[in-house]
Amino acid sequence: MNFSPEQKNIKQMFSSYPIMKIPNFQRDYSWEKKYYGTFLNDILKGLSINNEKIDNSDYFIGTMVFSGKLTDQYIDVIDGQQRLTVITIILSVLASKFKSINDDGLAKATFKYVKAFDDYDRPVPKLKSETSYPYFEAYVQSIEKKESLNPSSEEEENIKETYKYFESELEEIKLRKRLQIEQSIGYKEILIAIRDQILLMNIISILTNDKESAYEIFEILNAKGKNLASIDLIKNTIYSEFHADDNAKDKIIEKQWENIKNILRGRNQNIGFITFYRHFWISKYK
Repeated sequence: MNFSPEQKNIKQMFSSYPIMKIPNFQRDYSWEKKYYGTFLNDILKGLSINNEKIDNSDYFIGTMVFSGKLTDQYIDVIDGQQRLTVITIILSVLASKFKSINDDGLAKATFKYVKAFDDYDRPVPKLKSETSYPYFEAYVQSIEKKESLNPSSEEEENIKETYKYFESELEEIKLRKRLQIEQSIGYKEILIAIRDQILLMNIISILTNDKESAYEIFEILNAKGKNLASIDLIKNTIYSEFHADDNAKDKIIEKQWENIKNILRGRNQNIGFITFYRHFWISKYK
């Protein structure tokens, strides 16, 4: 197995990594409120008040696995897409909050971790999701929200619900109540402290140019961790077999997989791949 783990914080990773791409074959964004709610609670618990000043603290959020090289235009996210999606959503909400209090400088400084600009002054998202494109980019990776853009899948509904949750929980009244902060500390300072707490979160980043190693690491990390849907492990196993195929079988499989998802979406928005697979299994086997 060929890889080298490295300790980084979110700021370092988002500043130095190429576009982090969540490929089609990865599981959709599926975090429920109990997960992203706990994520926010952990962020807020890391803040402490000392002499009318908010201090940050160290917080470790686990391991993330990427496939590619730092010199590539993209690196594939093999493990960590749920956390990266949530972090991107929170930073986008914070940028909008800064904009709402007329601090365009802080809004821009925060939003650069959501969408930056390349050498030709073209906007480039730091995280690119193939399964939720273009919804994720239009709704989350844009300060000017397109409210008329309706979710067209279960994943996009989850993205919108997550965004709305943070938008509500990061309101001034709620934050003052949760953090027990008096008026002597401004709302802007509270938002800055939350943003910095996110950017200072530590991870172990594993970046490998060997895709086989990346898939192997993915299975090791997820086999004994939080329950991963069977469909995700199946997907990973299939793609690990064909990722370097000379006859582009990986692209054929990717297209077939996406076609199945589109058929399911077209029949019933509430029936996702996981539910379908469970019913298929029960109908075929004891």
